[in-house]
Amino acid sequence: MSDPKLRKQLLAGLLLGTVAAAVALGGWAGGVLQPFENLTWSWRVRLLAAPGPATERIRIITLDQASLDWGRTENGLGWPWPRETYTYLLDFLARAKPRAVAFDVLFSEPSVYGVEDDQRLARRIRESGNVVLVHKATEQAGGVIPELAASAVSVADVGETPDNDGIFRRLVLRHGDGRASLALATLLAEPGQASPSVVADHSYLLRYRGPSGTFPTWSLSEVIRSELLLRQGQRPTVDPALFRDCSVFLGFSAPGLLDLRATPIDGVMPGVEIHATALSNLLAHDFLAEVGWAVMGLITVFFGLLTGVGIVFASRPPRSLALLAGLAPLPLAAGFAAYGVGYWLPVLPPTVAIMVAATCALLWNQATEGRQRSYLKKVFSQYLHPSVIEQLLADPRQLSLGGQKRELSVFFSDLQGFTSISERLSPEQLTALLNDYLSEMSEIILAEEGTIDKYEGDAIIAFWNAPLDQPDHASRAVRAAMRCEHRLAALRPRYHQEYGVELRMRIGINTGEAVVGNMGSSKRFNYTVLGDAVNLAARLEGLNKQFATTILLTEATARQADPHIPLCEVGNVRVVGKSTPTTLLTPWEEGAAVCGRFTRALASFYDGDFAAAKEAFMGIGVENALIHRYVERCDQFLATPPEGWDGVLIVTEK
Repeated sequence: MSDPKLRKQLLAGLLLGTVAAAVALGGWAGGVLQPFENLTWSWRVRLLAAPGPATERIRIITLDQASLDWGRTENGLGWPWPRETYTYLLDFLARAKPRAVAFDVLFSEPSVYGVEDDQRLARRIRESGNVVLVHKATEQAGGVIPELAASAVSVADVGETPDNDGIFRRLVLRHGDGRASLALATLLAEPGQASPSVVADHSYLLRYRGPSGTFPTWSLSEVIRSELLLRQGQRPTVDPALFRDCSVFLGFSAPGLLDLRATPIDGVMPGVEIHATALSNLLAHDFLAEVGWAVMGLITVFFGLLTGVGIVFASRPPRSLALLAGLAPLPLAAGFAAYGVGYWLPVLPPTVAIMVAATCALLWNQATEGRQRSYLKKVFSQYLHPSVIEQLLADPRQLSLGGQKRELSVFFSDLQGFTSISERLSPEQLTALLNDYLSEMSEIILAEEGTIDKYEGDAIIAFWNAPLDQPDHASRAVRAAMRCEHRLAALRPRYHQEYGVELRMRIGINTGEAVVGNMGSSKRFNYTVLGDAVNLAARLEGLNKQFATTILLTEATARQADPHIPLCEVGNVRVVGKSTPTTLLTPWEEGAAVCGRFTRALASFYDGDFAAAKEAFMGIGVENALIHRYVERCDQFLATPPEGWDGVLIVTEK
């Protein structure tokens, strides 16, 4: 990169991006960003959670509040229930032959209803041959009483631990001492099921299938009542066939039984549903994989560097903010996309890197270029349209010496009789009048996105199609002239009242090739135009005196102007130094019919039939200074016929 400025910008952007990435990764390592990351994790889970391929083969039966109420009101049962009650559940499920039955219920102490109560449940569990019980090995007295433990196919661990914020996002499936989680033990209890490859003591990130109730769920009281109805030969409210070839979990959902958990997708979810989710992930092999530090670090550095370099090169605040608006959502979008393909990609580190890099880069731009930009805007705002200034600020090299040839529409304006006006006014009055007039006219030119070349006393020189390309430059120039004329007409009464003068302007417009660029010395130069096309525009401004018009433009301008702008041809002239005649037109506000009659009269004038031309001009019947001037010219030529008349007026004055 040979340009020193570009090289400096690149190095600055890389440095700022690196610092931003270091800040973001430091915040991640220190745990500062984790609470905010957890929030975005909940967004992803809630928006993208969906049932998996094994969701429908997992069933849940809950001891809910309705079951507790049923036990108390209809059966006089207090809590805890007799363990014999669960034998009705197992009898009901035996009719459907489920793959496995998992009790997410702690039987850590003997039944308060006596040892026979424990023995009855133990015999029924042994007969089922597919029941998994649980213990909580992390607590004292967290095991299962021996009678029940010996009857189950396995005893699983439910000592799961939430993240630091109390949210259950992950689960250890197998501990180093061989203890299996309830989900893994349930899978292994299924007939013919091989042990999956599970890393001991590794926390697996759960892919939640949906909010509480996503898995098909029934109330324990309804299941027990259905079993009682079946024993009486009646139709059950719950069909046992619904549990055929399924893995069935029994758990608590009644608030008073204290087995409700906070999850990313649901503020309150029965713990049994977390185990069902883990089994669903095991069956579908779709636990979420966590992106490692190396990948996450590379992504964070990438976004930091991209933002730092991008905003330093963007330079201007609007472009910088637009770039930031495009970059800021990308980490979150990447996090959502990664979730969709099974990965947890942290979004806070790259997001923080983007924001820190953007802030630093914006401050850098303000410190290095903001003051220069403010100065340039202030200097050029009086001469150039804001869009032109922005282009110059984006590429200051355009302010170097040099020019280029291109087609322009050039505008010259002057005030009629200003010399005599200036002699009648004091210096203070003259300055105030001229400043007000030039400000009003300049505002119109800039509104049409013209470039004001210079002011010469009361004269304004402007042009279009440089430095910005403007395909409609001719139309802009003509519109600006017409608007200036109308604006001065509106201001004329005030100027007459305040200064006692009648201000009238003359405007010449020509379109053609000219040289445009910065002309002058290396220390002082102007963005200006040179060339024959420019000189002709200046001549047209003076020719208004001979035609009694306000605005004259060449045929070259008229050809490119908007056809909806009313123009009328007013004559052919041959100016000093030009052998080729120039056809002149003027904006025409008398209507198309009058223009047509004027054009026919002008044709007679071109043909040298001055008598017929005079009669035609006088017959138009419109009070118009241009028509009156042509009547005078016809009288002149009738009195003194011009020699070698070819329909072209000879202009001997510049």
